[in-house]
Amino acid sequence: MAVPVDLLGEAARIVLWQIAHGTYKPGDPFPGVAELEYLLGFTAPAVHHARRNLLQCGVLHPGPPIVVAPPKRWRLRMPNPAPGAERTAQRILLRIKNGSYPGGTLLPSASELAEQFGISRLVVQDALRLLAAHAIVTEYPPRVGRPLIPPRPLKYRLVREALREDLAKRP
Repeated sequence: MAVPVDLLGEAARIVLWQIAHGTYKPGDPFPGVAELEYLLGFTAPAVHHARRNLLQCGVLHPGPPIVVAPPKRWRLRMPNPAPGAERTAQRILLRIKNGSYPGGTLLPSASELAEQFGISRLVVQDALRLLAAHAIVTEYPPRVGRPLIPPRPLKYRLVREALREDLAKRP
């Protein structure tokens, strides 16, 4: 029986968005609790809850190591983002890049953003989920706003290492 995604919890939904948008691919080892805490900005109990739910729904395959299962094995119903959510996410991202929202500050609430853009709050919420799936923003527990994640040198280090390996292979 398929489980509605809305019953999984916010951390699990963000991970599902990340899987749907290619951050984690089927067969990839799934990050540990400490790494997910850091990446998602949730507490350890919320991350444990998300992993348990994703294992029960077949999104993650158990065993050492836990890996992302192929979508054919998933037992859940995924909602589609509201029309215009991707375009709205791009507009918010443009404002972030322009410096309107500096890293570590709270974004305006979904209602305020909806009013600024002249669209529904549902579209803004889906846009913010898309941005959270790409680790551009993170959830803030009181839901006052969403703080931007400051840039992490870890990604740049991984990119540098990949470039070095690629350059080393060239003649």
